[in-house]
Amino acid sequence: MLGHSRISTTAKIYTKISVDNVKAATNKVVNNILTSDNANTELDKIIPEILASLGRQEERQIINSLSEK
Repeated sequence: MLGHSRISTTAKIYTKISVDNVKAATNKVVNNILTSDNANTELDKIIPEILASLGRQEERQIINSLSEK
């Protein structure tokens, strides 16, 4: 497949490309939110949704991280 002797080689390459594209797109969206004129308004909208999706251990990790700074 595509010149590779093993399908797993091709799959690894395209999985890596896909993950990198998702990371780049996510970083771009977050950067746009944080640099927009209404960044605080946008964050006020998305933070409650993010917090609601966290488990207890994730909440503790965030709280500990914030209290260390």
